[in-house]
Amino acid sequence: MSTISKLITPATISLESTRSKTGTGKTAANKIGGYRWMVASRVLAAVVGGYALTSAATVLLALVWPLPQAEAVAATTMLSFTLYTVVILWIFTVKQLRTIWLSLMTATALCMVLSWLLLPAGGVA
Repeated sequence: MSTISKLITPATISLESTRSKTGTGKTAANKIGGYRWMVASRVLAAVVGGYALTSAATVLLALVWPLPQAEAVAATTMLSFTLYTVVILWIFTVKQLRTIWLSLMTATALCMVLSWLLLPAGGVA
């Protein structure tokens, strides 16, 4: 194999095939721009949505865990690092962005509502 054929990656092959079909490269640019938005949306979901879900689940677990309050908070805080990592990995393995965002919002809202109802004051501040 020549040196040039070793340097061609699947991304450049798809870019070249798109240009040859359209003649201009606008479709290739749109595909690359769309891909960048999809990656940016996943990063935003991982950072913001993952953090929100992890913090809501941490509060819920601290309220439910049958330990003294200080130990439950410490244990769930340590567990939250693992949970956040799992959420981030899940976000980058799911194919549909809509599924990611809806699942994150639903799970976060459910954890928040359950945490609010399980507060010692019965949800009243």
